Amino acid sequence: MSNAPFFILAGGYDTKNVGDYAMLLPLRRIVNDKGYSLKLLSRHHQEHLRELYGVAEILENFEYETRAQSEGKFFRGLNFGDDTNHLRRLAHEISESEGVIIGGGRLLIDYTLDIMRGPLPYFALLVTLCKFMGKPIFIYGMTIIKNTSTAGKKLLKYIIDNSTRISVRDAESVTVLRNIDCAFSEPRVIPDPAFCLDWPSNPSLQENSDLNLVGVTVRAISGSWGGMSLDDYISHMADTLATIQDRMGLKAQGIPHQFYGVDDQEYDDRYILEKIHQRNPFVAGYIQDEMLDLDDYRQTYGKLGALVGIRRHSFVFAALANVPIVPISENPNAARICRQLRTMPPLPLDYSMAEFRSVLSEVLDQRSEICARQTSAVEKLSSGLSQTYSQWLFE
Repeated sequence: MSNAPFFILAGGYDTKNVGDYAMLLPLRRIVNDKGYSLKLLSRHHQEHLRELYGVAEILENFEYETRAQSEGKFFRGLNFGDDTNHLRRLAHEISESEGVIIGGGRLLIDYTLDIMRGPLPYFALLVTLCKFMGKPIFIYGMTIIKNTSTAGKKLLKYIIDNSTRISVRDAESVTVLRNIDCAFSEPRVIPDPAFCLDWPSNPSLQENSDLNLVGVTVRAISGSWGGMSLDDYISHMADTLATIQDRMGLKAQGIPHQFYGVDDQEYDDRYILEKIHQRNPFVAGYIQDEMLDLDDYRQTYGKLGALVGIRRHSFVFAALANVPIVPISENPNAARICRQLRTMPPLPLDYSMAEFRSVLSEVLDQRSEICARQTSAVEKLSSGLSQTYSQWLFE
């Protein structure tokens, strides 16, 4: 595929988040089937993106290697005295490409925002380059959440209004865009690309799974990102673990979904799991290996009897593997996918242990009915999905 025409993909794919890989793999297969390849913009040169997920080339993006290096600066290459060779290479690649794809995920946010700093300015700069070169921009598999700042809303509107085609993962994303008066033609609402994964669900709950084994997923939480301090979150999850194991006699296994700790170690889920484990050990341990292969997750989720999770794609993986879900959420993104999966609404981050125990007991008691609903939802969400994304991109 080295001489094939190519698209450039920009997203969060270098943060070692397996949910991102669940969206990358279907896209790579779709473009390859049409005779194209993918080149990936990345902060770090990570060979697993080529070896496991088949991208043709990894291109340097505008970001610094670490957050500390970026403090007080614009994007790399845009400061006085910066080496600009990678900017010229990137401009050349865009000029030779079939267009730039931005996504998927929850990327267009003003959580951090300044002039030529943060995700919205980053993607706006890519859009501007494409406009200069007459190249199309595709917004792929995106969840749009409300931006709170005036500048954030303006940048989001700029990106959307200058995109060629837009696909979002839920109808609520369309509402957010309408509320900032985007001048787009109606975006396509297409389910999460992760539902394209070919994971045959367990033919029987008894066959491959241990009904007493509960998977637990976590994420970095802070006062500004979840409304709870990290230490309080770890303590809360340790209490949750005690409820699962000590009071209900089950065994829990910690399952990391993100392995990236370059700037802050707590963004590596294994750090969070270890802190919980120190306060209340996981009976079945927690996964300490860096699992970057989706097949490892197919096997891991296939052994579970239930999932207690906070990460969006842990809900998707559990549903694909025919595992009942007890969802927790600090943001509307998870609530949206739960509605699509027809599972229970997410518990708020500050749930009481009595409430949690009641909910988990109910889910275990109604395991078969819940799995039947989830399976029906997955069948509907995944039906013809690869073809739908292919038609959306190449129509």
